[in-house]
Amino acid sequence: MSAHIPLLALPEAPLLSMETTTDHVRNLGNFPSSTWSQVYTTSTLNVHDVDLSSEWPQIEELKEKLGIKFDLYADKPLQQVTLIDSIQQLGLGYLFLEQIDQALKSMINEDVDGYGLHQMSLYFRLQRQHGHNVSSSIFKKFMGKDGALEEGFRSDVLGMVSFYEAAQL
Repeated sequence: MSAHIPLLALPEAPLLSMETTTDHVRNLGNFPSSTWSQVYTTSTLNVHDVDLSSEWPQIEELKEKLGIKFDLYADKPLQQVTLIDSIQQLGLGYLFLEQIDQALKSMINEDVDGYGLHQMSLYFRLQRQHGHNVSSSIFKKFMGKDGALEEGFRSDVLGMVSFYEAAQL
């Protein structure tokens, strides 16, 4: 067994020059002070300290209205996909897991040929996020001969952002 010798102790290791040069002057950033005071950055909000008892009936009413939207859009997959995406972006997806899963399962065999790039990307991303197997070949209608998006779809900013998010999966 050989003893472990530090790298600097080896005779063949070159020593770096410790000379300092003043050729480069570093500019200082005189940034204004933060608008967030120390109180905001160090305070913690305890969720258990918030009293929602007076708002609870309104919260329940809004949850029911949103649940009704799922039923209204049962035969409108484009609206369902947009609704599901909005619910998840608001961070409320956990409240409607059953409805979301049921809606996405009912859309698995849906004909998506009439969808635009944005709706197709939302459909693809949501299905994949919820563990459903969807082939990426559904995007072939948007691709040119060279395999890139056709020029007409590049100007669709919302579609391109949705396509990018879908491609991340």
